[in-house]
Amino acid sequence: MLERIRSLLGSNGESGWPVAARDRIAFPSSSELRVTEANVGLAFLWTVRDSMVRNILGNPYIRYVILLGEESSSRKMDGNNNELTSANAIRAFFEKGVNEHRKIDGFKNAIYFDNNIPLEMIELVRVSVELIDLNREMLDASFEEKITAANRIMKSLERKDPFAEPAVFGYEKADESFPYEGGPIVVHGDNIPDAWIKMLRHLWRYGRTNYMNVGTDRLVKEVNNMTVVIHEPQDMDLSLNPFLVPLTPEKIEAYQAEILSPLLPEGKAYTYGNKLRAYFYPDASGIKDLVPQLSIWILNSAKVLGLTKM
Repeated sequence: MLERIRSLLGSNGESGWPVAARDRIAFPSSSELRVTEANVGLAFLWTVRDSMVRNILGNPYIRYVILLGEESSSRKMDGNNNELTSANAIRAFFEKGVNEHRKIDGFKNAIYFDNNIPLEMIELVRVSVELIDLNREMLDASFEEKITAANRIMKSLERKDPFAEPAVFGYEKADESFPYEGGPIVVHGDNIPDAWIKMLRHLWRYGRTNYMNVGTDRLVKEVNNMTVVIHEPQDMDLSLNPFLVPLTPEKIEAYQAEILSPLLPEGKAYTYGNKLRAYFYPDASGIKDLVPQLSIWILNSAKVLGLTKM
């Protein structure tokens, strides 16, 4: 069984397990993809749901999934399961599975399982794997406390045999994009939701398929040089709301605080505020010295390009 799992052909064209989103799966050693009879996988809410099911079907030794990590929400979980977060999508999948349209009820088009994975195999994962939800069980615990609990739980779980034979499945072909010469695209919107929908339309029509990161097998559509203009940025009418997580003024304020802060919140791999602002320069006075030098360099470059009079 282990040798069959090791010989599976993954979505990146290489043999071995995991078979999908390999760059998102962590092992004790980053250079070693180990396949064992381990029954437990940990979900930190950064894995695409379709990929999680693919990887479980590729390694049916996995019989438990422990859920922990930072949830994509600006407020704490209230236990009502009423937000369209990644954590709630995983919970809903294990509670009620997918419908005949390969979606999870209540999540509209946010969740979709590839047509190449048979519905009976998706259901087999749901009934064969137990979800252990530490985020629900330990609402006020720190990330370190949840990790400690996960280690304790793993030692106490009943050992189980694989629930199926290892298998991999193909991928639906992505839609082609309209011709696009690659120049700048300017999108105008009255407010945030209006601009967001128009931006998505341009991404869908003209976006070029590319790999999300180096060393990944996850594809995205992207448009370079897109400028989005919001004419009424203070318009807080959110009735036209295309966001996956329901947008509220409180969530806008929470995201504003996050993107303006260089601090990395506990349990998060990164934030854009951390990426943009967590820089260090050894001497504050040195930053002032850089400003006029940079201005001179820009001016000289403009002269060379003929943008200013010599």
